[in-house]
Amino acid sequence: MYFHWARLNEGLPDRIKNSVGVFTMKVANANDSPRVIRDVDALFANSEAETHTETEKAFRLQFVTGSSAILTALQVVSAVILVIMALILGNTMAMGLRERTGELGVMRAIGFLPKDVRALAFREGAMLGALGGIVGCLLAQPVLRGVGRMAASIGFLSTSRIRFRPRP
Repeated sequence: MYFHWARLNEGLPDRIKNSVGVFTMKVANANDSPRVIRDVDALFANSEAETHTETEKAFRLQFVTGSSAILTALQVVSAVILVIMALILGNTMAMGLRERTGELGVMRAIGFLPKDVRALAFREGAMLGALGGIVGCLLAQPVLRGVGRMAASIGFLSTSRIRFRPRP
């Protein structure tokens, strides 16, 4: 999110007014990043606001490493969602079988064995689950590409940026 810094600075308390947490800068050539990092840190060395400068890649890696608890929570939520989806699939299968009790009775009357009727129900459930999974996978790609384009348009996925922030 980008906004004019002066507008924010006006409303801050005096103790943190005129200070910045993170600067982002672009480097014309990614191979110059180590030199630029050294120069920026040397510029602010032994000052009130020493900096810790790092590449965008290192910044993201540090963020991901520090957010392992969030990733674990997302994995748990994903597992719960999968269990709920399996329960919904089971409920759909059960409703379909209840609606066709008469048809199943006719099948048994003309000679189908219980294992054949059971296999038919399981095949129907497997087909329903596979179809839902395939449709979900097909829809996920365009959605993820759109989210990626949106993130890139606001500068989140840029690869040639360097971030530096004051050391605490």
